[in-house]
Amino acid sequence: MAKFLECDGVELRPLEPDDLNTLYMWESEADAWKTNSVSAPYSRHLLLEYLRNYDADIYKTREVRMMLLYQGDAVGTVDVFNFDPVNSRAEIGLYVAAEHRGQHIGCRAIALVAEKYAFGVLGVHQVYCTVGADNDAALVAFADAGFERKAVLSQWLRRGKGEFADAVIMQRLAR
Repeated sequence: MAKFLECDGVELRPLEPDDLNTLYMWESEADAWKTNSVSAPYSRHLLLEYLRNYDADIYKTREVRMMLLYQGDAVGTVDVFNFDPVNSRAEIGLYVAAEHRGQHIGCRAIALVAEKYAFGVLGVHQVYCTVGADNDAALVAFADAGFERKAVLSQWLRRGKGEFADAVIMQRLAR
């Protein structure tokens, strides 16, 4: 039986309490902090409370986080956030664990969440992302998923003490 958010070995599913240790490991990666605007790791306790209180009603919280699986194994997360039903748009974020990068999993996950969830379920007119101009892998993944570069925001993302990186805004319209 086909799953709702599944295609070519890539599956998106709701977060579960059993995801705590995996999320904790990923959130503790200092390299990931550069790309997700986090300045310190989340504690296990904070993540546990997040999972306990998680509300996937995007109309109430304006965001939903899904676990990204590849061939049945958890390999990352996909976020739909900044949901704006008035203007019919939402932002998409992606995290793929280091050991699973370079396999085009992210591109497939982005396309899946855009097509089946954002355009299909939510019925939004457009999805977009904000990607560091120095994050070549993410820029390629979003481009391969049909997103087009629309703008560059100079020195938009803080990378360290006194260091800033440009951000690229990419967008995909519903067909």
